[in-house]
Amino acid sequence: MSILWRGSWVQRLRLASGLVLFSYVLTHFLNHAVGLISLDAMIAVDHWRVAITRSVPGTLVLVAALVIHVALAIWRIAGIRSWRLPPWQLTQIAFGFAVPFLLFQHIVGTRIAAIMFGINTGYPYELARIWPATILDQTVLLLIVWVHACIGLHFWLRLAPGYDRLRPLLFSLALLIPFAALAGVMMQARALTGDLAGPIQSEELRDEMRPPPRAAQEQIVLWRDEARLAFYVPVAGLVLLIGSAAWWRRRAGGVSITYLDGPIVRVPPGATLLEVSRSLGIPHASVCGGRARCSTCRVRVVAHSLPLPPLGEA
Repeated sequence: MSILWRGSWVQRLRLASGLVLFSYVLTHFLNHAVGLISLDAMIAVDHWRVAITRSVPGTLVLVAALVIHVALAIWRIAGIRSWRLPPWQLTQIAFGFAVPFLLFQHIVGTRIAAIMFGINTGYPYELARIWPATILDQTVLLLIVWVHACIGLHFWLRLAPGYDRLRPLLFSLALLIPFAALAGVMMQARALTGDLAGPIQSEELRDEMRPPPRAAQEQIVLWRDEARLAFYVPVAGLVLLIGSAAWWRRRAGGVSITYLDGPIVRVPPGATLLEVSRSLGIPHASVCGGRARCSTCRVRVVAHSLPLPPLGEA
């Protein structure tokens, strides 16, 4: 098996779902960047892209990937015993939890609005909707999603042979794509809304840019807030559960671990040696971040007083 696909089936499923979502994000950003050419080109590419992503198969794949990726990420986070993680992992986790707060507004304002109210949520409508009122929100969302994805891709691909040679090129693209996307959106939004009052806009384009009725706008806001609650209330419960479990483990006693030529420590049961080392500030190599892909965090247990589980996938 390729080194890139090492790990348990849960890890591979989380990776595959993340790659599906990244493919969607990448094509979406490239579509934004086409705005640097013209609005017509932007709309033409959008028609091709939406024909795939809003088809029944495309919708099912995207929804399944989103649900699987979020659910497995939450499951993994719930199992973390020590939060003394490398900065890149903390950043990826924090950005991952921040995405839904802004993403639900975008999904409800576009996809749900199109389904429930028959609104044509193409680029003319969306550019008029976000400029200038919510362009900052959309910019933050774009950058958070992109950074979250690029962190995951980097620490996945760094294990692959030849990645070091391609890294300068990939890093350049990682910087160029989001800024080109933002520039394309801003350029066309300013041009479109600036020309709205003039006679040069066609009546068809004006119709596409017209906001929905007030009742529909209020319903969209309500659905957005309900979607946020539906996500963050369970997450808050998960945080309380993790905190309670950590408190209980500390009260339940622990096991002693002796590092060769190092300290003797006592820790709650259930943590991996990598988590123990991190929590105590003991150097412990881990190229893949403890995802069981690189084998750099493996250790030799020279003696033990309790039975050890058999070797297997992490």
